[in-house]
Amino acid sequence: MEYDNILSSFITATATLGGLWLEQKLKERRKPDLSDKDYYDNLNEVLTLIKEEMDCDRACYFSFHNGEKTYDGFSIKHISLMAEFNKEEVEEIGTELQKIPVISFRRNIQKMKDLTELKPYLISYETEYKDKLSALCLSYGINTSISCKIKNNKKKNPWTGILLLGFKEDKKTFTQEKLDWLSFQIDRVNSVVTTMG
Repeated sequence: MEYDNILSSFITATATLGGLWLEQKLKERRKPDLSDKDYYDNLNEVLTLIKEEMDCDRACYFSFHNGEKTYDGFSIKHISLMAEFNKEEVEEIGTELQKIPVISFRRNIQKMKDLTELKPYLISYETEYKDKLSALCLSYGINTSISCKIKNNKKKNPWTGILLLGFKEDKKTFTQEKLDWLSFQIDRVNSVVTTMG
């Protein structure tokens, strides 16, 4: 009889510990979710700070995703606006910028491949270009843009998104001090993205 009680207690304890272990593993593997309060609050904090310090009209975080496959089996990569923080008088565009083919960002993506930790941003004067990205930016009142590579350092291919700062002012110039400050803030965005990914 005593043997049955010991065995029953052992099985109960093992099942409880196994359940706790499994619950912890599932929490670790959960997918990023912008509705997650911690994620959104952390992203909101840093993007709002960037928007105010850089005095930009828009601060937008875009994330890459696989998109869809064609009937021929080709993967069409997309980028979607995940979060935006604008000046009060600037209209939000979030729902309009979903599933944009990555090819629309080709100009910046090609140039951004060479960005370094010391210069993790790309400044573009959109009125100087005649491509899909400039058309997209200009249609939303972005004449000068700063694009920043956003990385999730837990991923095999860590480049997971783009932080786009938009300015109405044409050919806006920036002090090196402001750009150095922005470089530091990009590291903070990377930390938020890495924490959730």
